[in-house]
Amino acid sequence: MVIQLDPRGKAIRPSALGNIYGLEFRPMVSGFLESGSRSAFERHQGKVYLKTFPSTYGLVAVGERSVVSAQIQNAGLVSILKQSTRTFDTADGGFPGKVGLIQLISRKLENRAGAEVLK
Repeated sequence: MVIQLDPRGKAIRPSALGNIYGLEFRPMVSGFLESGSRSAFERHQGKVYLKTFPSTYGLVAVGERSVVSAQIQNAGLVSILKQSTRTFDTADGGFPGKVGLIQLISRKLENRAGAEVLK
């Protein structure tokens, strides 16, 4: 089951999502993108962080019973200037932009058959 929330008219900062849902949010980055442009990423304590953020990007948090996904709109002159100066502290949960869409996804029907092969 998926619940989709559209916070139109509400200015929700991406850094507030962790407090709202009690989960740790991370940028969604494909392995393909990461391997193709390593200079666009930093690593801290085994985690991958973006150095700059595109105009639209996603954040995801995985909980015991649900996955929370957020689409972030990072448009405007202020975000472009901050991108160029790299003032975001992603290691501390600071993300630029505002929340455009939130999806709450239940893990109750998640199919884990065969997952042990990946360990």
